[in-house]
This record gives sequence, C-alpha cells and structure tokens, in this order.
Amino acid sequence: GHFVRVAAPPGCAAFNLRFNATTIHRLIHHFKLGSFQELSDAPLERLQTALEATRVVFIDETSMVGRQFMGRVDSRLTQAKAGDNPRDESLGGISCVGVGDPAQCEAIRDQQMYDTTPHKDTGTDASARIMLSNRGLAVYEEFTEVVVLSKAQRLQALDVADTPDKI
Repeated sequence: GHFVRVAAPPGCAAFNLRFNATTIHRLIHHFKLGSFQELSDAPLERLQTALEATRVVFIDETSMVGRQFMGRVDSRLTQAKAGDNPRDESLGGISCVGVGDPAQCEAIRDQQMYDTTPHKDTGTDASARIMLSNRGLAVYEEFTEVVVLSKAQRLQALDVADTPDKI
C-alpha cells in the first residue's frame, strides 16, 4: 500500500499529477456515481486493503470538491480506517492536504467549500445529500492552515523564443 496518496476530481488532472495519482472517485471506491451508500462485505474489504497503509492524502484541484463530495470522502475514509481510528477523527484520521486555486473551477451541483452556512434544507430534509453537505462543511472547517504561493514556479517568460518556427 501507499503511505501517501494523491488524487484529483477530474481524470485529466490526476493524469497530469503523476505520483501514481488517481481520481478521488477511484481513491474512495465511489464507482456508482448516481448513488452513494456505505460499503459492506467484499467492497468494504477491498477499500480497507487499498487504504491500509495510507496516512496522508493530497487532493489537487480542491476547489472542485464541494461540501457534499467532501462528506462522501469523509464517509469512505472513515469506513476504510474503521478499527484504526481510536479518536474517531474526520477522514478516518488520515491527514489531508488540499491543493489548488480556490478562484479556479467550482464544484458542480454541490455547495462550495467556502460556503460556511448549513445546507438550506437542514432541519426539514434528512436526506443523505443534506447530511453529506453538512458533514463536508464540518470537515472543511477543520482545515486550519493555509499556504499561499506568490511566485509561479512552472512558468518562465522567455525574452527570445528559443524554438524555430515550423512551417
């Protein structure tokens, strides 16, 4: 297993990351996108085996991970670490580092990570999407450290193009 796992919401971002990265859906074994429920039996055992050694998860393009989806991540990581999380910590006790530009892409059909109000239907609707959204809010509120990089590391301006034009 891997001590550190790297994931991103879109597959193209996961591919570009390298580091044996995967999509978040694949990381948490969320394959039936239309529905979400806790795992049991063989699927749960596969998830627990896959994440047995994992202690740190890096999530790239974190602005695309809305509150409901973070609730799903929390649910699955908590299941994955059942019996190995004595303090009953969020995300199964796995440390999480979110990476990305919060002003870039937003989560689709989900409350945004920076929306700090409980879901509007809290108290009148006990459906899973409401509970997951509020759980995701609680998880995001646990993120206390923010590092802002002020220098672009990948981009270098060239005074003169060093590639010949191809006709």
